[in-house]
Amino acid sequence: MVLWLRHGAFAIATWVVAEAFAILVSLDPNPAIGGGTGTSALLPFNLRYTPTQRLHDTYWAALAAVAILLLLLFVLLRSRLGGSLQAIRDDEEAAASVGVRVLLGKGILFVVAGAGCAAAGTIILAWQLSVLPLGPDSVFGINWTAKMIFMVLVGGLGTFEGPIIGAVALYVLQTYGPNGGVWYFILLGGIAIGFALILPRGIWGTVQERFNVQLLPVGYRLRNVTTGRGTP
Repeated sequence: MVLWLRHGAFAIATWVVAEAFAILVSLDPNPAIGGGTGTSALLPFNLRYTPTQRLHDTYWAALAAVAILLLLLFVLLRSRLGGSLQAIRDDEEAAASVGVRVLLGKGILFVVAGAGCAAAGTIILAWQLSVLPLGPDSVFGINWTAKMIFMVLVGGLGTFEGPIIGAVALYVLQTYGPNGGVWYFILLGGIAIGFALILPRGIWGTVQERFNVQLLPVGYRLRNVTTGRGTP
């Protein structure tokens, strides 16, 4: 039902769904989940693997997951389905008018996005060896959404390379910026607002626009029959 919604209503509805699941997890009496306190059932793995070994293994697991997901997304966006998904992004009604199955496309995109989030959550779990160590808010919190929006907005909307650049920028900010807390998110939000106002196409989108650079093109281009030039 959420996929029928658009724009702000869609964002609010998905947020409500996440909050509903957070409440269900916190109220679940199952000791395997731990309710509002979380559980650390995987801590015995500390006896088998040292922190150095876990860091090494999770690093390579994360690298492999990123490589596989990026390859999957690149192939998907270069396919006919990818073109229909980008048409849905630009204008749902226009896409539907030419035969694009909007609801199916959104569903496929949700599955792919969910697979990526599940892979990230699994790797985080393998590193910290505990589920919900700070309660449901540590997993269902809005901070994860804020970080994903930051990466896309700063890196470049509508580009394949943009979110990768945004992820590097977020890592630098997390490493050398404020050590968490309120000021970290204030800085995060301030930078995102600045990019939205000054560089709405993000870092890589601006580079593409000014220098006509296309490393991994995945979008479609409209060609002017008079000039012969294409615009993304």
